[in-house]
Amino acid sequence: MDKKEKAMQEKLNERWGCLPITVEQCRTCVWSKGPAPFEDAPEKNYCLVYRKKDIIGKPDDVYHEGAECEYHMTEAEKKAAEERIKKRFENR
Repeated sequence: MDKKEKAMQEKLNERWGCLPITVEQCRTCVWSKGPAPFEDAPEKNYCLVYRKKDIIGKPDDVYHEGAECEYHMTEAEKKAAEERIKKRFENR
């Protein structure tokens, strides 16, 4: 990479007063699909775990740095948990 390309890449990587949003894990999480207007999109700072009404958004390390969320659950994991619960109550 020559000097000009390197300078251009540095310009592209600059942040202008805003922290980046990293919500890749939120896109696959069952808790990111709640009611509008606050908990209805993974890109938003709220979900069904971190509710707007509680005035607590997603933790900064999860929302901005891509840290692992302790409540992340995929649709497949949710179905598996529901099946385990169902079997437990069927055996009673």
